[in-house]
Amino acid sequence: LVAQTTSPAVRHLVSALSLALLSVPALVVALALATAGGVTPLPPFVVMTVALALPSAALLERAQARAMQEVLTETSLRAARARGVPRHVVTWRHAWPLSLPAVLGIASIIGGQLLSGALAIELVTARSGLGLLTYDALVARDTDLAAGCAGAAALLVGLVTLAADALHVWVDPRTRDQGDERPSLVALETRPLQ
Repeated sequence: LVAQTTSPAVRHLVSALSLALLSVPALVVALALATAGGVTPLPPFVVMTVALALPSAALLERAQARAMQEVLTETSLRAARARGVPRHVVTWRHAWPLSLPAVLGIASIIGGQLLSGALAIELVTARSGLGLLTYDALVARDTDLAAGCAGAAALLVGLVTLAADALHVWVDPRTRDQGDERPSLVALETRPLQ
């Protein structure tokens, strides 16, 4: 984790690299990878995966680094460090799980971002996928296929969001049900207005 690195040069290097990856659109990365292969070009699947993953990985790295910086300033973690708990234990066992909710919130948004960039990347690599299928359906005015593609994309985004929320509940015990302390939806609906 960059937040725990004692070398400022490493922190600045990773920060600059992630900023550069965030600044370059996935289409430019795909074009660079597709033409950089030279004599032995990279397989289209590798180009697609790397072009879509690099900006997302940079976004997640920046969110994780910021969340770790905020969490490491908490009093309980500084007290544990002062009591002699090793730095790696404080980082991995205590700070990292506390920093994950912010990252998981962003990770669910990235699912939609990956789908939106898929069409451009599929056009560059000439590999058909959901983006190109949606485009072809819209050009052919095939409303049933376009609606099915939109529904599949919405389902994928929903599944990614559900997985991120489930991981959030698993990682952060504060979000779990704590018995009768919180009113249920049924109790809120049946409560008379005052």
